[in-house]
Amino acid sequence: MGASALVVECHRPEERTRVQSLNDFVVFGTMALGSFSSGGLLTAYGWDTVLWVPFFPPRWRSRPSLRRPRPGPAAPRPGELSESTARARGRA
Repeated sequence: MGASALVVECHRPEERTRVQSLNDFVVFGTMALGSFSSGGLLTAYGWDTVLWVPFFPPRWRSRPSLRRPRPGPAAPRPGELSESTARARGRA
């Protein structure tokens, strides 16, 4: 089973057409962008650059601002003090 079929199965019947068309747009748009950029790289810098570019993955995923926040301790309920606040006030 392909990824396109799985994408469609995750949505309601009335959403399937929109989801499938968005998926196709993203997939083929990315493919077209890659084709045009490789042509520009080939024209400007030659084959060596075109062959080396895939070995350097995008660095945007390693930026801390784009990572998901790690779950921290649960927040206290309204009217309660957190453990650290209670300790600091001498109420623990």
